[in-house]
Amino acid sequence: MRARATAAGAQLLVYDSEISAALHRAAGQTDTPRRAASLTEATAYLAFAARESGGQPILVTVDRGTDRERVGLRTALNAAALAPGVTAVELPALTAAEPVDVTVGEIAADAARVAELTQLLGDEAQIASFATILTDPALLTGRQRAEILQLLAVAWRADPDAATAALTAHREQTRETLDAVGILPSSTLNLISYDANFGPWVRNDLPYEANLVLMAQPNDPRLVVTDRTEVVAAAAQNTRVTIPVQARIGNGRVTLTMQLYSPTGVPIGAVQSAEVEVRAEWETIGLVILVSLMVLFVGLGIFRTVRRRRARALEQAEASLEPEVRTDDPGPEVTS
Repeated sequence: MRARATAAGAQLLVYDSEISAALHRAAGQTDTPRRAASLTEATAYLAFAARESGGQPILVTVDRGTDRERVGLRTALNAAALAPGVTAVELPALTAAEPVDVTVGEIAADAARVAELTQLLGDEAQIASFATILTDPALLTGRQRAEILQLLAVAWRADPDAATAALTAHREQTRETLDAVGILPSSTLNLISYDANFGPWVRNDLPYEANLVLMAQPNDPRLVVTDRTEVVAAAAQNTRVTIPVQARIGNGRVTLTMQLYSPTGVPIGAVQSAEVEVRAEWETIGLVILVSLMVLFVGLGIFRTVRRRRARALEQAEASLEPEVRTDDPGPEVTS
């Protein structure tokens, strides 16, 4: 099928879909004989088109592809540019020609395609906001835009089922990307002292380092929390975050709500909650018991020391009151 797409001077630029389709098949082939067959088909179509065009420029294209090899694409382009009887014309030469007026007919928009485009643009806006966690947001936004342009290609109209499957796969990948960063569920923290560190984990499944802000808010004034903590989540791993917490007087269970944000304030991931059992009075009770034991041990030591000294002094006093007995006295003399 040949369609007159635009005009350049006195000549009309004619688009040839048969040649373009054959070149597209050749560019995507990895098997050399099959690629050669598609190139032969494209060359034959090009020869007939050149003879029938009457000297008018012929436009051929090679549609986008994500799984083709460089050698296939290069071979297809060379086949079109170096075909016998064909002279390649650069695009600036066509655009520099004097334009002519054309009328574009109105075609009713496909409601399904419009709805798909609306979904794709909405997903792109979400990715743009999410990408603010990266030092270079284009690592995500550039890929997203390229994939959307591929999905909007006219070639999908020939295979609606494949187009629907590609759109579904793309939107699923978008949801996975938006869910790639979040806070892992935390276990209950038992806080038995006034000061402690709470350590939730931040999950980052992206292959890029993420800059985040972790906001934490308790639902009870018995727990004081550092509400803002900056986090640099390493690529493709979990990162531990340290949040200082401080308990006030009183016991009970406190719910700590946590949410990640990008440096620009965009919420990232789902809100997570953690339970904190505050038992700060146990520290006071423990100190009282410890001090009491120390006083008891010191008192017992003093009591034993005083008792031992008194016993020793009593023994010395009793010994000083006993009469002195001389064992070297020979006794009275006896005379007969």
